[in-house]
Amino acid sequence: MSDYDNFYSQYTDALGDTVPAFILDKGISSNKFAAFVNYIVKPIVKLTTTLGIRADYFSYNKKSSVSPRFSFSYQLSALTSVNGSIGIYYQTLPLILLTQNENNKNLKNPLAIHYILGIDHLITENTKFTLEVYQKDYKNFPLDPTQPTLFLIDK
Repeated sequence: MSDYDNFYSQYTDALGDTVPAFILDKGISSNKFAAFVNYIVKPIVKLTTTLGIRADYFSYNKKSSVSPRFSFSYQLSALTSVNGSIGIYYQTLPLILLTQNENNKNLKNPLAIHYILGIDHLITENTKFTLEVYQKDYKNFPLDPTQPTLFLIDK
């Protein structure tokens, strides 16, 4: 349960536009459900792979998502491994955004596709060196068409 009794005064945003004052006074009750399954396979002695899937549901806007993931780790030696992963990650929009306008319930959940490739090396028993390259591609971010460089939550 979330209870909003908020007053937002008029302000000037980052682009110099005036945003009018508004009041958000709502009590909201909703549920979030999630389930995650992993399946680990070791096809050869030095290679471990993990397949995963996550399912989410948010009752407030009746949105559900399924997010597949895959990762691997290959042991180059007893001290060094190469690792990688790829996955889709959905994020539920904050209630403060969803409740401001009834049409916001129709917004798609933002998603990110993550790509990671790296190497781990155990320097000592208590020290590990990790180097990773990481990329994240975003989709479905709620942007104001008049200010497309600003994420709505940042306003």
